Parts: sequence; C-alpha cells; structure tokens
Amino acid sequence: MAHAQTQAAPGGSPFSPLPPPQQQAPAQPAPTPAPTTQTSQDDSGPSLLGIAGLFVLGFFVIFVIGWFILRDARRSLPKHARRQPRGKKKAKAKAEAEAVSATAGGRRPPPRPPRKAKSAHAKRDKRRSRRRSR
Repeated sequence: MAHAQTQAAPGGSPFSPLPPPQQQAPAQPAPTPAPTTQTSQDDSGPSLLGIAGLFVLGFFVIFVIGWFILRDARRSLPKHARRQPRGKKKAKAKAEAEAVSATAGGRRPPPRPPRKAKSAHAKRDKRRSRRRSR
C-alpha cells in the first residue's frame, strides 16, 4: 500500500488530472545534412537472380512434398493392388501370351458366371438346417 501512495499524483488522488508539463528552453536545432542523390540503381530490391533462385527452390519443395505423398500412398496399398515393375510386367505378359497360344487355338476360356449373392434368409435357413440335423 505504501508503494501505491508514493506514485500518487501530487493532488492526493490517483485519478486527479495531471499537472501541465514544464516548459523547457528551446534547444538549438541541429543542422540537417544536405540530401544526397543516388544515381545508381544497384541497391533497389532483390536481384533477378535471387528471385529466380527462390522460384526454383519453391518448385523443388513442392516436388519433394509430392514425392513423399506418392511414396506413402504406394506403401499403404495392399500387395495385390500394387503395380508390378515394368520389366516384370512385360515378362509376365509375354509368358501369358505364350501360354495362351499353346492352348487350344489360342482361345481364351469363357468368363466365369457371377456369384449368386446369398441373402440373410438363406444363411439363416442354412444354420437352422444344421441345428436340426444334429
């Protein structure tokens, strides 16, 4: 509390108006130096080489970020969904072509018929029939 009283205004209340500032004698103004004119344009902003370097650096950073994203995406794929390297893919395709030509006339077998989806009722009935047979 004593500390707050030492900083109080001379009028007694800390919220009283401040006294007017004291007048000081005007000091001698310092002589201003004469402005110098610059005729060279060398120091005006970043250089063209610096701007080009920043552009190349930005492109490189974006490229590296994209590379890391693609690498992570490839690693998260299951093995059967991944593409094979190009050399192995060509060798595999060539082996398949030879196998197809070695079969009857090079004809492919017909596609498999689609699976019939089992409904929930069919599964339930199958479970019930197992229980009855026990």
